[in-house]
This record gives sequence, C-alpha cells and structure tokens, in this order.
Amino acid sequence: MMGKATALGLAIALVAGTAQAQVIDLKGTWTGIAEAIFEGPAAHHGKPGASGAGSRFKLNQQPFTFVFEGQEGRRFWGMVSSPTSTERIIGSLSVDGKSVHMVDDDGMVDGTVVNADTLDLCYRHVGKESALVSCLRVTRKK
Repeated sequence: MMGKATALGLAIALVAGTAQAQVIDLKGTWTGIAEAIFEGPAAHHGKPGASGAGSRFKLNQQPFTFVFEGQEGRRFWGMVSSPTSTERIIGSLSVDGKSVHMVDDDGMVDGTVVNADTLDLCYRHVGKESALVSCLRVTRKK
C-alpha cells in the first residue's frame, strides 16, 4: 500500500513530466507580411507611402524575414529584417512549447506555434516618440 507522501511524490513527478512539451527546431528562415499600426518613427514600417498621411496614426504592410541561426533547447537567436532594417533577435519557447517570446533591439515579439513550420507573431514597442503594434503569420522556407 502506498503512503500519502509517496502518492503525492508520484503525482508531482507525473505532472512535471507532462508539463514539458517536445521542443520544435526553429532554426531556418521564416517569412511573412506584417500589418502594422504606428505613430512616430518606425525603422521597419516608417517608409514613405504608409497610409494615413496627415493622420496621427499610420498603417503599413511590410514583408519580414526571421533567420533563426541557432537554438539550444527552448532558447534561440538570429536576425529579423525588412526591406528597410535588420536587427538581432533572441527568444525562448514556453515550457509547453505553444508560445514564443522574443526581443529585438527595441521591442518585444510574442506568438503562438501553429505547427512545426508556422508561427503567428505580434510585435510591439512603445517609447516617448513612437509606438507600434504589428502582427503577422510566418512560415518556414523549405
């Protein structure tokens, strides 16, 4: 017969064992088109032709490429670029493997792992002179 302490230990071990999901390999090149709303300077989106000219807020669509050069466990790193700018990016997958969290030079990206080759991402930053929110779906190039 199992004691209460042994049963509790077994339950904790089972829960801990199921909490960590399989870690997907993010290394490679991922691309997508971001839709942004912003105010003030925006390195990736502040190009001439952004709609809303004369308005406080601008709207823009911009292609992005994420190149994840390395990964160790859930942690990964690389570069993110648009036609107008390139930045370093570092990140981590959540313990359950369903979410991604990243930072670049001046903002944060959070997202969801749709499948091994698709991520839904949203970027945001805020400062005294600018603010931006941008979301996109990226797919891995084969």
